[in-house]
Amino acid sequence: MQDVNSKTENWPLGKGDQLADWISEQEQIVNSLIELSLKKRSLLMELPTSEEQLKELNGIIAQESQFLLNLQEAEKQLAEMPQELSRALVQQELAERFSAVQSNFERLKELNQENRSLLASLLQYINFSLDLFCQNPSGGIYRESPNKNGEVEKVAVRSGQFDRQV
Repeated sequence: MQDVNSKTENWPLGKGDQLADWISEQEQIVNSLIELSLKKRSLLMELPTSEEQLKELNGIIAQESQFLLNLQEAEKQLAEMPQELSRALVQQELAERFSAVQSNFERLKELNQENRSLLASLLQYINFSLDLFCQNPSGGIYRESPNKNGEVEKVAVRSGQFDRQV
């Protein structure tokens, strides 16, 4: 197997290396993002409840943000490369590596969609739990009037567990 950059001998020195380095950087960033997405999915599936788990989730999100900034910077670098470098993608080995990066992007996209769904479910669960915990019966409670003349009266209802006076 030939070196990835040996096929670019007709270009000025370093341009083939530049594209190969760019693809390697893309691979590293995307693989790191996939790893973080898998960690986030695992954490979300456990329903994070402790402060430690929430800090870990925030840390993962911060790392993802940094990798996304790195990815944007790498995209800017590609735009600055000479047009002739894009022809290198026709070369078999670079094309395969680039294809692998694209495949990893698709995997990352799927993981992000799963994590988005998990977050939505978690938010729905939290809202449901809060509604149950702080529920105010909509209809109220009625009882027969103390003067027993057949009338009913509404009994005062406490709004929730936190509204009860001790």
